[in-house]
Amino acid sequence: MSRTIVMEFMRQPELAEKLIRSLYSTKKITLWMQEAMVAGKLKVMDLKVVTNIYISLFQGRLFWPQVIERQPVPKGEELKVRVHTIVSAFLNGMER
Repeated sequence: MSRTIVMEFMRQPELAEKLIRSLYSTKKITLWMQEAMVAGKLKVMDLKVVTNIYISLFQGRLFWPQVIERQPVPKGEELKVRVHTIVSAFLNGMER
């Protein structure tokens, strides 16, 4: 199913863009990033870029492996490890 969706997105990029905008609303994450920058916890950078990096890390470890490689959805301890790895990698690059 997910491969079909990806193929359809390639065929109709405007549909993909519209769906992604509605599914991946970044308002809350962007606000969180902005608050962290103001508090001096994250490097001050373009909010859109920082939010995109954060979301891309999650998609790269928790979405695309299931789509491209047909991996099972991680659960339990494996999910915790992946989330911890993503957050740690992000903070290592963005912390002040």
